[in-house]
Amino acid sequence: MRLLVIGAGASYAECKAAGLPEELCLPLLKNLSRTLWKDFNPTPFLEAFLIERGHAILGDAPQLFFELEKNEPALIEHFFAFAWRHRNDFFTPFGRCWDNLLYHGLLTPLNLVLICGLLKDNPQERVPLSETVAAKLTGGDAVLNLNYDLIFDVALRNIGKRVTYSPHARTDAQNILMFKPHGSFHLAVDEANSQAYFGQVRFIGDVQPTGSARTFLGFVPPRVKKSFADHPIANMMIAQLVRLKPSIVTFWGVGSPESDVDLFEVYRILCASGGRLEYVNPSDTDKARFESRLGTRLAHYRDAKDWLTDKPL
Repeated sequence: MRLLVIGAGASYAECKAAGLPEELCLPLLKNLSRTLWKDFNPTPFLEAFLIERGHAILGDAPQLFFELEKNEPALIEHFFAFAWRHRNDFFTPFGRCWDNLLYHGLLTPLNLVLICGLLKDNPQERVPLSETVAAKLTGGDAVLNLNYDLIFDVALRNIGKRVTYSPHARTDAQNILMFKPHGSFHLAVDEANSQAYFGQVRFIGDVQPTGSARTFLGFVPPRVKKSFADHPIANMMIAQLVRLKPSIVTFWGVGSPESDVDLFEVYRILCASGGRLEYVNPSDTDKARFESRLGTRLAHYRDAKDWLTDKPL
């Protein structure tokens, strides 16, 4: 079986293949804060975070963060770690500020980028590059999708592939098994009862949950010292995932940010079966860093087109 691991670079590649300008492409980690906070201020977390790090806030807090980030690319991972630690410390009359951050500072701005970018003039929701990659999968293969967006989910739907989502996944030779431990636009989570529900596969629009279930509650933002053990639904997915014994593991658009310590532990387990390991990413630096952290060699492809035609570097 093949395990396809999909990162932010895959969604970005779909946007570039569609000819979109940079501001309408889904973000990578390096420009995530500027995309999320273009029209949103993650107060009070941001001010408290900057003060804790010894910065005087004399004006616009997000702008100060953007300036600091130029010299500390992983700053947003430290910010989300701070916000997670203090998620139950800040409230408004409407609820936790943490929930507001997830909804207005992650789900909403990312949906907006999709609406203005890939969905504009694309009523049939076609994603040709992802559809071509998805066509390489067969029943019994698996996808570890690290993105909140539904680009690859839509691609599988468009070409008629049947998908079963973990933690509801069951072994089925006819279906693709999908794991989205970081959350998804169409995943509603009920934290109180540790339950999860997947809605329809559409580019935008979250499912309409009832009771205490919310889509944004399933989001696991990039943060240093992140552990899947802190997120019950994600933990159930990972417990199922590490039982797989893939003969091929393909990483598409996946980097090695500081926050992915937990993921690399999973990668090592999945890559231990001795099968072929492939890395699809244009950056030689990313490939070298990934190999160093994984502790093994990878067949390197510059982009998905080279991978599809089996033209490694």
